[in-house]
Amino acid sequence: MNPVPYRADYFGHKLHLDQNEKLIMYGVTHVCAIDGFSGKIVSFLSMPIKNNIEIYANLYRPIILDYGL
Repeated sequence: MNPVPYRADYFGHKLHLDQNEKLIMYGVTHVCAIDGFSGKIVSFLSMPIKNNIEIYANLYRPIILDYGL
């Protein structure tokens, strides 16, 4: 089976969400959204504990409204 090479044809084609919980014991969780085509950090969020509702309301939804992704 041949792997398909990574391909993002335009801005907003692929969005990567990255979460870092290395500082969770100090009450810090980072979530970052990066565009796959340009590598631009589209949104960044820090919160005390992981909360999926906060990620949607303060990270994902504003990206949709601002960039139309």
